[in-house]
Formats: sequence, C-alpha cells, structure tokens
Amino acid sequence: MSTPPPTFETPDEQHSWVIMQGAKAAALWGSAGVVGHLLAQRTLPFYQRVSIPYKSFLLVSIPLGAFFTVADRAAMHADRARAQRFSITRADELQLIEQVARPADDAPWHERAKHFVMENKYSVLGYTWLGTVGVSLAYNFSRRDIAVPQKLINSRMIAQAMVLAGFAGMALIASAAPKPVKIDPHFERVVNQAPAKDTH
Repeated sequence: MSTPPPTFETPDEQHSWVIMQGAKAAALWGSAGVVGHLLAQRTLPFYQRVSIPYKSFLLVSIPLGAFFTVADRAAMHADRARAQRFSITRADELQLIEQVARPADDAPWHERAKHFVMENKYSVLGYTWLGTVGVSLAYNFSRRDIAVPQKLINSRMIAQAMVLAGFAGMALIASAAPKPVKIDPHFERVVNQAPAKDTH
C-alpha cells in the first residue's frame, strides 16, 4: 500500500512535493544506472563495444524515465487526496464506488485480466517495452552477422512494434468492454433519502 501524500494548503506546495518525489526517484535510479554501467563496462564485452552516444542515451533515459513515471503517479495521488478533502462523498461511499468498478471475485479470469490491464495500462506498456528490449537485445547480441548499432536499432524497433500492438490491443479491449456502471453516491443519497417528518 502506498503512503498517502501529505496535506497541502496551496497548489504550489503540492507541485513542489510532486517534483521532489520525481527527483528522488531520478537520483535513485540514476545512481543504479551508473553502477550498472560501470559493472557492464568491466564485465560485458559486448557492452564495451557499444559507442559512447548509445551509452549516454541509456544513462540519461533511466533517470528521466524514473522522474516522469514517479512524478506522474505522485501527482495523481496528490490530486485524489486533494479532491477527497473537498468532496461531499463519504468514505464508505468511496468503497462502494470501488466495489462497483471492480469485477466480482468469481468473475472469469479473462474479465479480471482485462480489468487489470485497463487499470494499469501505462505500467503494462512500460514493462512490455522494457521486457521486449531486454529479450531483443539478448537475441541480437547473440548474432555475429550484424554490427552493434544495427543490433540496437533492431531491438528498439521490435520494442516499439510491441508497444504499438499493445496500444491496439487495449483500444480493442476498451471498445469491446461493456459500459462501466456509473454511480454518484451523493446524488443517490439526496434522491433516495427518507422525507423529513413534519413536527407540526
């Protein structure tokens, strides 16, 4: 369970907190990338043959990806927390909304899988890209008939093709999915409340 964000009095405080969360992640993953680079430079012959521009690209992309990913998630959490502060919807009604949106426990596995994919689409696409790049790099660097730049280009193109296929698959799932049940707890509470008794 993620730690709830602190309470912010102004949007500037929230913005600064979001930037700080992204900066922490960038520092952590950037340091890990530098350590991985040094280890690969000492132990992996194929990595030693990679040109400096490609190595620089990898070292820069790791902290940048971490910054934008973590900052985006932090911003969403902060926005939700801020919205709940001014919401007229009660906490028990929020649980009702989540129960309506979530498939039942006895639902078929493919329904739960579709729900999970749509709820975590950016993470699924990101890990798909990362896994495809890793597998493709391993395959391409096992070949001796092409140069290192061509191996990197092949891996990037395969990963992009997989991500595009993932986008198409998610669009197909979204178009074929049934209409989500919408519920407004505050509206239901006001409309369905018992009429006040006449005390006169």
